Amino acid sequence: MRIELIKNTEKKKIIEKIEENFGISHLPYLLIRFGSDIYAYSGIFSKEELSKMNNEIRIESIGLHLLREEKDGILLSFDAINLLNPTKNIIDLSDKQAEDWLTGKDIEYTSSETASRFIILKNKNNLIGCGKYSNNRISNLMPRERRIKP
Repeated sequence: MRIELIKNTEKKKIIEKIEENFGISHLPYLLIRFGSDIYAYSGIFSKEELSKMNNEIRIESIGLHLLREEKDGILLSFDAINLLNPTKNIIDLSDKQAEDWLTGKDIEYTSSETASRFIILKNKNNLIGCGKYSNNRISNLMPRERRIKP
């Protein structure tokens, strides 16, 4: 798969979406698309150099995995939620709920909001993941390799 350097007009649209959903208004990185995944790059290579390399060799990954564009919203990566300091759509979990979450379980959660959306989960002062709220349940989207074994 070839990388796609995201142009400023598309970057502005992405920032608008993450500001609306998570309160993040600034991405001081070059954004690079690999399919539906978007990576943040802040290295020494310019856009032109990355583009030239992309034409000459197969780049499989570069930068920090930032987010994935889903059909119903944007899913921030674990690294992104800790790097970008989101301020919206954050749910504070109890210690028991956080333990269940970190082992890969879904969380029962009742909210006055009925819309399905991606949310960020927090326990005390720690951001611990991103999930999808729908039908009084937060679906665990944490990769298996990041889960704690029960």
